[in-house]
Amino acid sequence: MIENTTSYEIIAALVLGFSALLILYSHLLYPLILRVSSKKETVRKVTPTEQQAALPHITIVIPAYNEEKSIRQKIHSLCALDYPHDKFDVILYDDGSTDRTSELARAALTSPLSQDVNIRIISATDNRGKVAVLNRIIPQARGEIVALSDVSALLSVNALSHLASHFAREEVGVVAGTYHFSQQQQTNEQTYWTWQRAIKRGEDALGALVGCHGAFYAFRKALFAPLAPDTINDDFILPMTIQQAGFKGVYDPQISALELENSDSARDYTRRVRISIGNIQQVFRLFGLLHPKFKGLAFAFFSSKVLRAVTPVLMIFSLAASAVLSVGSDPFFQGVGRFALLTQLGLFALSIIDAISPFHIRLLARVAYVVRGQFAGLSGWVHYLRGTGAAWASSERSKSSYIPQSVQFSKRLFDVIAALSGLVLLAPLFPVIMVMIRLDSPGPALFRQRRVGLSTRGQTHFFDMIKFRTMRTNAEEKTGAVWAQKDDPRITRLGRFLRKTRLDELPQLCNVLKGDMSLIGPRPERPELYGKLEKAVPFFAERNFGLRPGITGPAQVFNGYDATIEDVRNKAAWDHAYALQLCGVRSWVSNDVEILVKTIGVMIGRRGQ
Repeated sequence: MIENTTSYEIIAALVLGFSALLILYSHLLYPLILRVSSKKETVRKVTPTEQQAALPHITIVIPAYNEEKSIRQKIHSLCALDYPHDKFDVILYDDGSTDRTSELARAALTSPLSQDVNIRIISATDNRGKVAVLNRIIPQARGEIVALSDVSALLSVNALSHLASHFAREEVGVVAGTYHFSQQQQTNEQTYWTWQRAIKRGEDALGALVGCHGAFYAFRKALFAPLAPDTINDDFILPMTIQQAGFKGVYDPQISALELENSDSARDYTRRVRISIGNIQQVFRLFGLLHPKFKGLAFAFFSSKVLRAVTPVLMIFSLAASAVLSVGSDPFFQGVGRFALLTQLGLFALSIIDAISPFHIRLLARVAYVVRGQFAGLSGWVHYLRGTGAAWASSERSKSSYIPQSVQFSKRLFDVIAALSGLVLLAPLFPVIMVMIRLDSPGPALFRQRRVGLSTRGQTHFFDMIKFRTMRTNAEEKTGAVWAQKDDPRITRLGRFLRKTRLDELPQLCNVLKGDMSLIGPRPERPELYGKLEKAVPFFAERNFGLRPGITGPAQVFNGYDATIEDVRNKAAWDHAYALQLCGVRSWVSNDVEILVKTIGVMIGRRGQ
C-alpha cells in the first residue's frame, strides 16, 4: 500500500486525521473528561466565618438599548433581590435608545416596591456601544463588587447573597452564574445551553472559569481594566483577564439568570456569527493563557475556546483532504477519503433537509443546529479576516474605507498566516535573543510602547507595540520622546545589531495576530510626536485611514532616518503612494512582494535603523 501511495495522498491523510482528531476531541472527548471530573467534584459549603463576614456593597451595571419590552420586569426583579437594600445600588445606562426604554424605566421606579432601592437611570443621546458604556460607568460604581447584567435576564432572588459568600474569599476575583431560557425558546437552543451548563460545571471542577455569560456575572471593581474599544465578547475577555492576573474564577449554578427574550433562527444565526468573531479575537488576545502555569484554566481554554474557534477551518481542511484522497491511487486511502467525504456531505445535506422540511425531527434538528454553527463560524472568520470585527453588522470601516473588500480580506488573511508561520518558525530564536539582551544590559528583554494605529471615520485606535529592547532602560527619562538618530548613544551594543538586522521587530508579529498591525503598512508613530507632525506635514494623519500600521513598508525600506521634518514628509509620501497601490489584488500583491524582498535585503545587509 505504501509503495503505491503518492506524497500528496500521505499529506492529505495526515491533514484529515489531524483535523478529525481535534474536532472529535473538542466535541466528544473533552466533554467526557469534564463529565468524569464533575462527578468527583465536592460541593463547597460556606463557612461560618464567611457567613458572618461584612456584606460587600455591590453595584449592578445594566447597559440598555431599545429594551422597552423587558425594562419593567427587570426593575421589578431587581427590587425583589434578597439582599440589604443599603448594600447594593443599580446603574441603568440607556445607550441612546430610540424607543421608550428610559420613560418606562422611570415609570417603574414609581412603584411602591422600588422606593427603597437605589436605582440610577442615565439616559444618553447617542449610541456608543456596550464596551464604551462599561469603560465609562464601571469606574463610577460605588460598590467594591460590580455585577453586570442584561435587561432581558431576570435574576434569582438569592443572586447577590451567593455572590457575597464567594467574594468573602480574597482569592476570588470573578463569579459567574448559570443561564436558563424561558419555555418559549427554541428546543435546539435549549439543548445547546443545557450542554453548555454541563461544560461549565466540569470546567469549574478543574478550577477553570472559561468566560461568563453576559446575562449576569460579577467581579471586584479594583481588578477592572478598561476594555479595548473593539472588544466583542466582553463577558469573556474581562473574566479571563482577571484570572490571568492570578485571581480565581467561580461558577455557581445556584445563581440563575432567566432569559426572557425570544430568539428566532435568523437572530440566533446572527448571534452565533458575532460570537464566533469574538472567539477568534479572544484566542489571539488571550494567547498567554495557554501557558502551563495556568494549569486547568490553560487546558480548558485550549480544549474549549481555541479548538472551537478553529473547528470551522479544520472542517474545510478535512473536506478538502477527503476530496483529495477519494480520487487518489491507493485503494485504502481512496476508501477512507470517500467515506469521510460522504459523511461530511451527508451532514450538510441533513442540515438543508431540516431547513426545508415542514416536520420537526429532533435528531435531525440537532445535527442541523451543529452544522449551521460551523457555517456561522466560517462566516465569523471571513468577517474577522476582513477586519470588520465588532462592528461587522454595519461595518463602518468597510463602508468608509477606500480599500476594496477583496484586498482587505486578502491582506488580513496573509497577515495572519505570515505572522503565525513566523512565530512558529522563529520561536527557538526568541529565548536566545531575550537572554542575550539581559546579559548585555540591565532591564527587561521586551519593550512596550504606545503607538497610533488604525484610523476610521469616527475613531483613531491606539495600541501597545512590542519589541525587543534595544535602548538603555529609561533612555528618555530626561529628554522625553525624541527621534532615534544615527549612532544614537542611547542604543545598547546588542541593540545596534538587532536594529540593523530588524530582529528587534520580531515580537510585533504578536501585534499582527491581535489585529493592531499589518505586516506591511505605514510606520506606527508615537502619540507624543503625532500632534507636532500633523501640523507640520500635510495629510500626515490620513496615512492610517482604513490601514493598519506595518512592521515594514515602503517608507521604512526606501527612506533613511527621521532627522528632519523633510524626512517625515518623504516618508508620508511613501505611505500615501503605498495606499494607492491597494486599489486591486494584483497591484497589492506585486507591491507587497517587492517590499518584502527589499526588507529581507535590509535585514541581510544590516541596513536597518
